Amino acid sequence: MLVRLLTFTLLFVGASWAPAQAQYTVQNLPNPKVQGQKHFVSNPDGILEYYTVSQLDDISQGIDSLTKAEYAIVVVNDYVGDSDFEFALELFNSWGIGKKDANNGLLLFIAKDRHEYRFISGYGMEGIFPDAYLKRVGEKYLVPNFRNEDYDQGIIEASQFIEQILKSSDSIAELEQLMPEASSFWSFRNPILVNTVWMFLLFTGLYLYVHYISGRILKGTKNKPKLIAPIFWGMGCMLLLMFLTLFIFVFIFNNLEEIYQRKNLPYFAFILLALILAMKITNGRTKIIENFKDEEDLQRGLKTYVKYLVIPMLLTPLAWFDLWGILNRFRRNVGRFTL
Repeated sequence: MLVRLLTFTLLFVGASWAPAQAQYTVQNLPNPKVQGQKHFVSNPDGILEYYTVSQLDDISQGIDSLTKAEYAIVVVNDYVGDSDFEFALELFNSWGIGKKDANNGLLLFIAKDRHEYRFISGYGMEGIFPDAYLKRVGEKYLVPNFRNEDYDQGIIEASQFIEQILKSSDSIAELEQLMPEASSFWSFRNPILVNTVWMFLLFTGLYLYVHYISGRILKGTKNKPKLIAPIFWGMGCMLLLMFLTLFIFVFIFNNLEEIYQRKNLPYFAFILLALILAMKITNGRTKIIENFKDEEDLQRGLKTYVKYLVIPMLLTPLAWFDLWGILNRFRRNVGRFTL
C-alpha cells in the first residue's frame, strides 16, 4: 500500500513539474536569421528532420541568390492566438521577410497540432505568385503529405515547386503551364472550364442527334418524342444521385469535401449530361413502341433506332438498359420477320 502511494505521489509530482508544450508568440518564436543570413527555416519543436531543414535552407538560399526574393518557413506545434492568418501576418511583418524596397517575401507558416498552414506574401510577390496558386500549392503538396504525418516530404515538395516557379524566367507562364487548374475559373486556360464546356457541346450535339433520328423514324405519326422534358427527367435523376452520394460520403466514408470540389466539375457534368441523354434515348424508344402497333414495323423501327444510336447508347450507361431491352426483343423474334 505504501509503495503504491509513493508511486502515485511521484507520478503526480512529475506530471506537475513536466514542462508544458510551448505555445509560441511572435516575440519568442526563434528567428532563423539569428544563426546567419543563409538560414530561412524556424523549426523550434524539431518537427522537421535536420537534413530536411538543411535542404530547405538551400532552396531558400538559391531563391534569394537568383531572384532576391526571401522564402521563409516556420513549423511549430502550437502558437498563442486564435487565427493562423493573423499570427503569420504579424510574424511576417515583425521579421521583415523580403527586401524592403521590393516587398518580395513569402512565408509558409505551419502549426502541426492545429492542422493549419498559411502562406503570407508581400505585395511584390503577389504579382508572381497569386493567392489562388499558393492555395493550390497547399492542396496539392502539403495536405496529402500532412494527412500521412509526413511533414518533411510535404514541405519539401511545396518548396521545390515554389523554387521552380520563382527561378523561372517567366514565372507567370510557368505557373499557368504547371498548374493550369489554379487559374481563374472563367479563363479558357483553365482545363476545368474547358473540359466542362466541351462536355456540354458534345452531349448537346448527341441530344439533338437522338431527337432528329427518333423524329425521322416517327415521321407521319402523332405521338412525337419530347424535346425538353427529358432534360428535366435527367436533372431529377441527378438530384436523387447527389442525395445518395451525400448520404454515402458523409455518413460512411466521411470525406465529402474530397468529392464536391471544383476540380471534379467535368465529372459531374458528364454524369448529368449522360443521364439527360439516357432519358432522351428512353423517350425515343418508348415513343417508337407506342406508335408502331404492328410488330414487324416496330422491329424495323427499333432496328433503325439502334443502328443510328448505338454510339450515344454506349456513351451513357443508363441507356444500356434500353439497348439490352431492344436486343432482347430482337432475340425473342428471331426468324419471325425478314428485316
